Amino acid sequence: MAVLETHLKAAIETGAAQRSYPPGARKAKDGHHYMPDSSRPGKYLLVVHHS
Repeated sequence: MAVLETHLKAAIETGAAQRSYPPGARKAKDGHHYMPDSSRPGKYLLVVHHS
């Protein structure tokens, strides 16, 4: 069981490390990443990953 947990934890960490965010994206206090909307000054776009 411990071996399975170790492999699962490693897989989760690897998946999280592979996610990349576009240049200029910043992590907010809510845990999501946002980037400035160039067509609407002062507004931000939520960065969403599709699998």
